[in-house]
Amino acid sequence: MPGSTEGLDAKAMLPRATSARVAYVPGTGFYADDSGQANMRLSFCYPPPERIREGVRRLGDVITQEITLRDTFGAAPARLVHGPQAPGPELP
Repeated sequence: MPGSTEGLDAKAMLPRATSARVAYVPGTGFYADDSGQANMRLSFCYPPPERIREGVRRLGDVITQEITLRDTFGAAPARLVHGPQAPGPELP
């Protein structure tokens, strides 16, 4: 059984979720300080209950796969997950 969801990044996981035909808004869009990486906002006001259940099942599969990848290879460094950092020193 996979480990905890601690350290998962909803923004980095979004392409895999959309490939599974599930969409959400990463939590960082709801925090002024760019925190909320592990959070996501789901909308479930329109689809019928059976479609919501299927979407949650698919999202659960994506999260399980993400946990397995993280547990196997470790978490990606923040600079790779969250975009470029400030430029480093030039090399000779």
